[in-house]
Amino acid sequence: IINSEPQGAMILIDGERVGQTPMKRDVKFKNIKNDRYLIQVRKKGYETQERYYYYRDEENILFQLEKLD
Repeated sequence: IINSEPQGAMILIDGERVGQTPMKRDVKFKNIKNDRYLIQVRKKGYETQERYYYYRDEENILFQLEKLD
């Protein structure tokens, strides 16, 4: 599960848009041999958040978005 506070943010994995938060379905990774992926979460009026996800990491990922001034 990929989620954010607040919800409704766009999710990109390695630069490809895959949906919006909360995303409760399995994400299909293009290259399963690659064990590291960059996940970005964007929402208008908030700072973009990103982190690397390792394929074997936790199942639930939460991004805390900070409001822009």
